[in-house]
Amino acid sequence: MILSLAARNLWRNRRRTLIALTALVIGSFMVVVLNGFRNGVIDLMTEGMVKAQLGAFQVHRQGYLEQSSQKPLTLHLEDTTELLQRILANPGVQDLAPRLSTFGMASARGRSSLVALLAGDPKVEARVFPLASRFVAGRNLGETDLPNAAVLGGVLMQNLGLKQGEVFTVSAQTPEGQSNAMDLQVEGWVPLMDPFSAKRLLALPLGYAQQLLRMEGRITEYAVQVHDLHRIEEVAQAARQALGDEYEVHTWLELQPLFRDLIRRQTFVLSAVSLLLAIVLTGIVNVMAMSVYERVREIGTEMALGMRRRQILLLFLCEGGFLGLWGSLAGTILGFVAVTVADVYGIPFKAPGASGTMPMHPTISVGFAALVVAVAAIGTLGAALVAAFRASRLRPADALRAL
Repeated sequence: MILSLAARNLWRNRRRTLIALTALVIGSFMVVVLNGFRNGVIDLMTEGMVKAQLGAFQVHRQGYLEQSSQKPLTLHLEDTTELLQRILANPGVQDLAPRLSTFGMASARGRSSLVALLAGDPKVEARVFPLASRFVAGRNLGETDLPNAAVLGGVLMQNLGLKQGEVFTVSAQTPEGQSNAMDLQVEGWVPLMDPFSAKRLLALPLGYAQQLLRMEGRITEYAVQVHDLHRIEEVAQAARQALGDEYEVHTWLELQPLFRDLIRRQTFVLSAVSLLLAIVLTGIVNVMAMSVYERVREIGTEMALGMRRRQILLLFLCEGGFLGLWGSLAGTILGFVAVTVADVYGIPFKAPGASGTMPMHPTISVGFAALVVAVAAIGTLGAALVAAFRASRLRPADALRAL
């Protein structure tokens, strides 16, 4: 009886009901869509960083990161088939690339600059980092057979006054502390990236770097890719257990704390945007309060005919519950459909520094969608509770005398 009466009351006051439902639909829809696009942007950032620069995680000798800023070559690795197979044997690992990282000095036309050397096998790098070429202007290392080819950060190239095809000198210290210098030829450059890399990055073939540093068969790290980017931490933890205490494994978020902080800020912004739903629920309080004000005589009549106070309370709670459930369910379903369609077709997204666009795929979980419905429905019940309590406290005689 109470449920049918609540439904009839909502239908009888269609204008007020429509206003409340519209607010709930829009609020739920926006929360779902914004969360979906936030997930899509984070996934795109992750894919760009993992598949273009760092890999999902990296394997070093124990203690390497603590010394990498001063003596990066002290804790090097022997690039052996046995170690490579130990890493590849972990479930979830897709591929890996041996790399050599250190610092050096680049010189050209009387100008010099400190550089961060990053060396890898061009053929392996092209396989393990399929998106890297999107960020390189000119020719990347995989497009040339020159053993001394180089790709520079855009700002570094400008500071040295270099152009594509020109030769410059790079010098670095071997692990034993001896200085060595060799010539490189500019083949490509990275127009836009993080400030440090733009001023310092110098990428070159692994074999040439090993000759320069006299480290044949030795590297500083393995950059590892995984099959599922959402399971990076899980696969990295399995690799830690398999490799033991002799090696350390760091995910890309640990290697790039700036991006980790950026993701946290985006999560905070989403939380702030979610206040939109709270604002909508506050509006429901006003709608339900107006409902009580406009129906004072009706409430008095119902109580005079024998309806008890708890039934009045339950009636208004049911009306609020119907509004919350219908509105949030409709908005969430619409938002879920919109995100799913955008995920299927993809949205062209221009990543900073990339040539062309990359497809961004918004995603939303069923669990989050259910949470939005639950929060909106419960929140609307809470908003209706104030009005319901006020209505149930009315005295029949006073209500019947109300204008």
